[in-house]
This record gives sequence, structure tokens and C-alpha cells, in this order.
Amino acid sequence: ECTGLERLLLNENRIEKVEGLGSCVNLKQLHLCTNAIRELGNGLQGLVRLEMFWIAENMLTNLKGIEMLSNIVELNAARNQLTSLEGSFERNTKLTTLNVSDNRICSFRDVLYLSRMPGLKDVAFSDPDWGENPICLLCNYQ
Repeated sequence: ECTGLERLLLNENRIEKVEGLGSCVNLKQLHLCTNAIRELGNGLQGLVRLEMFWIAENMLTNLKGIEMLSNIVELNAARNQLTSLEGSFERNTKLTTLNVSDNRICSFRDVLYLSRMPGLKDVAFSDPDWGENPICLLCNYQ
């Protein structure tokens, strides 16, 4: 068990599946960047105190499972294969910072969806460290 663990960094470990974290109930920060994760599934279940989650540079096509993180404040999902954000953050009312740079997001529907989140303060579709989304190339994007 890892009940006392508050920060876990598992970057660059060729992890393919998020699992075995359910007993880490006091985890506040989780970093799973630069792995081979294709889906979150139920792997985040039980992480009720998680506030910061970095899942950048993986192979995610959606963020199903992120809704389990009711206390998430910061999410970095840059450099994945996300095509849409709609429906991803229904229960993440505390989310203030979101980085989804260098994905495959190409519709303003996602911007409209995010505008309904009153606590969201910082959103990045483009970032000098990660790159940009196709939406950034549209003529009316600023």
C-alpha cells in the first residue's frame, strides 16, 4: 500500500496501462508523461485527492476516466492524439489550468465547451514546448 504517498513521478517508463494506484488515496500529484498509455480506463479510480495530473506525450485519443478526478486543478495532456474535449470535464469543476497543446483538436466546439467551465483560467492549445493543434491554424483563431 502507498497511503502516505503524495507525489508520484513515473515519466519515461514505457507504461501502457494506468493501474494499481487505487490504494494511493492521498496522492496529490501524478506524472505519467512520455509513456505508451492509450486510455485511462478506470486506472484513476480512488485518487480522490489528486490535484495535479500530467499525462503528456502518450497516445490518448480521449480523456475518458478523467471525470473521476473531482479535485483536479491542473491537467497537462499535451502531445497525445486527442481529437475532441467535449464531455471530458463534466465533474472536474475545480480545474483551473489545462494544457492540450500538440493534439489533433480542430474544432471551435471544444473552445465553446471549455468556456462553460467557470473555474478554468488557463488553457493552452498551443505551447512553445509542445506545439500546436490544427485549430491554431484556422484564420479566426487568436
